[in-house]
Amino acid sequence: MMKLIAVTTDTYNISQLGETIVALAPFVDEFVIREKSKTAAELCELFDFILENGVTSEQLVVHERVDLAHAYHIPTVQLPYYSMPLHYATTAFPNIHFRKSVHSLEEALEAERAGAHSVTFGHLFATQSKHTPPRGLEAVKKIKKQLTIPLYVIGGIQIQHIDTLRDIQVDGIAVMSSIFHAPSPVDCAIQFATTIKGETNMKSIQLNGQLYELPKAVTTIEQLIQHLQLEERIFVVEHNEGIVDPEAFNTPILDRDKIEIIHFVGGG
Repeated sequence: MMKLIAVTTDTYNISQLGETIVALAPFVDEFVIREKSKTAAELCELFDFILENGVTSEQLVVHERVDLAHAYHIPTVQLPYYSMPLHYATTAFPNIHFRKSVHSLEEALEAERAGAHSVTFGHLFATQSKHTPPRGLEAVKKIKKQLTIPLYVIGGIQIQHIDTLRDIQVDGIAVMSSIFHAPSPVDCAIQFATTIKGETNMKSIQLNGQLYELPKAVTTIEQLIQHLQLEERIFVVEHNEGIVDPEAFNTPILDRDKIEIIHFVGGG
């Protein structure tokens, strides 16, 4: 099945990025950690946080920093066009899977010959971050026919493109700003995941009067509060019309439960 890959945009601080990745993790298959402006120490802080809060190393792809992938036992590294040659990388780090960024059929075939375990091709559609013409669907079709390793695509991908990309049988779609710059990254990821997979292993609850699709991995009120990133706020929780004492936040949530979370805003 086609993967949903979220590529970070280097626009959040480490704390915001960590919390956002943890919230997105139930819906996203992989995160490409592409934070060019961050120091190694900052990236270590990020990895420590997300790995301690339910994100698995298998969900992570490190952009270029082979040293950090090796240190954290993260199995996949994305190599950009300007990175070390693939044959050096695969020889030095035989336990790491290398995914190569490519921009043509020739580059994709060369990456496969050099030992790449997968490639990411783009940019596919017009996007504000790229000023060169998009490479389009015909190029993807040609690459998919000749490549034997997994092919992922990136660049301007929207919900309406998913059916076409599924027909081409790409192995995954990588999304950047559509998720991380959305008003609600989680809601956007849910929409992508639902369209790709048909379902997202979630249950439905009534949250503050609205139907809310909740990951089945979120099984208690405490986990719901963490999922909604409300830990730092003052709030009252009602569960099926009864007030829940904070000491009872380990109360299980069942499908179709009714939950009200009232949080208070300071001011005069």
